[in-house]
Amino acid sequence: MIAVAALMLAYELPPAGKETIIPLGILLGYPWWAVAGSIAMVDLEVGLFMVWNFDLAERIPVLGPWITRFIQGGREFLGERPWLSRLYFFGIVILVMVPVLGSGGVRGSIVGRLLGMSRRMVMGAIAIGTVAGSFGIALGTLFLQQAFLQSVYLGAAILLGIIAAGVLVYLLARRSFGRKKTG
Repeated sequence: MIAVAALMLAYELPPAGKETIIPLGILLGYPWWAVAGSIAMVDLEVGLFMVWNFDLAERIPVLGPWITRFIQGGREFLGERPWLSRLYFFGIVILVMVPVLGSGGVRGSIVGRLLGMSRRMVMGAIAIGTVAGSFGIALGTLFLQQAFLQSVYLGAAILLGIIAAGVLVYLLARRSFGRKKTG
């Protein structure tokens, strides 16, 4: 189980994320539910720590300045989009669930506390998001693994489709946010 602990540690170090650590653990032969549950537990533990120690975290030498910059950027972002206040809880769920760089319990707790959400609401959103995201990625990995075992071509086609969809979503989001900034 040292390898699972190493995967849990690697999850917290950029650029590794759920989208790489969970499939890696499964491909190394560990049970999908153990890998997904371990990563979800890391998100919950880190989120809980951050929610309860949010004010103290800003004083940590390396992490503190990053948190302060993130808070300033978040306030600017939310100032330009006041309609987001109605979507805070689900926004945190999505932020934690979707595997993008910096998502997870740390950013979810920071954003939630920045938005003024209660500790319980933030932890509820983190719990839903991390469980859905971690187990979704694990099940997706099993599906993709089975597709490759059936046919290399089928697996490659599905994988390329997932990558193409991700690139398309990224480009559309970038275009949408770029247009709003210049307009």
